[in-house]
Amino acid sequence: MPANSGTAGRRLLFISDTHFTRERGAENTVWLNRAILNRWEAVKDRLVREIKALRPDAIIHCGDFTQFGTADDYKFGKSIMDATGIAWHAVPGNHDALAGGAAKNAMRRERGIAERDGCFCRSMAFGAAAVALLDVCAPGEGANFAADSRALDWLARLLEENRGRPVFLASHHPVSNKASVARYGTILGSDGLDGGRLASGPVRGRDFDRALGKIENAGKLKRLLERSGCTAIAFSGHWHINAFHASNGVYYRTVPSVCEYPCEAVIADFDARGARVRSAPLSSLGLREESLIAERRNAWAEGARRARDVFVPFGRA
Repeated sequence: MPANSGTAGRRLLFISDTHFTRERGAENTVWLNRAILNRWEAVKDRLVREIKALRPDAIIHCGDFTQFGTADDYKFGKSIMDATGIAWHAVPGNHDALAGGAAKNAMRRERGIAERDGCFCRSMAFGAAAVALLDVCAPGEGANFAADSRALDWLARLLEENRGRPVFLASHHPVSNKASVARYGTILGSDGLDGGRLASGPVRGRDFDRALGKIENAGKLKRLLERSGCTAIAFSGHWHINAFHASNGVYYRTVPSVCEYPCEAVIADFDARGARVRSAPLSSLGLREESLIAERRNAWAEGARRARDVFVPFGRA
């Protein structure tokens, strides 16, 4: 299904966790692999070229647009995205809420959303599908992430209005946590250093939620999606891995980090029949091999082969 093939076929490019910053003092951190956070000045032009070459109709960013959440980080990242010449849209991530939420508030102002509004959610139509941008970075009670009551009401209305129509949902934290590390390998947190050597044990099940946070009311979000009557594909970031699974007719796709192994985006080519959702390596950035920790066998972050190229049929009853 080629991109830009007339009115029937459309292409969306999903990217995530760019952690844009131009601060030269920003140190590389250990996350799942070696996140490259201080190289954007060197590789930004290559990212722009790679995105242009993929020829998407629009770019959807799944959050952690910035590293430190500052206004300068946002301005820098925006200059890179604008240089693609392609319409782009972003949901806020937890890093964008740092520095008093300067980056998140900059996103609000650009979209005409008042800072006093807790619900930073938007939707748009692309061809046969509706795209819903869901803010899950509202303050939670004892949780890292939450969609507040206004966001839940907004999503319920949007799904009802699009009943029987495909809906692509974008949030930062995954709505569904089935794609846990127990299926892929070992997670390395930022505290996974011992005397300069990598040291981390496997994190499984609920421990994975504690390590990476969870959406306070994820159960409500899942029920809204899975009872909606829509063919829904829920895209998210945050975990920096490739992952895919289906539950009750809803498809959940985790988009990896651009600046850390496997350094990939996700393409969704779709028309009225369905969507082909596949990984798109950004290999010319030169960060892929540098950020892989081969000695910890962390190639699992690339995801299972069967999850990297999936066709999702539309027309769910």
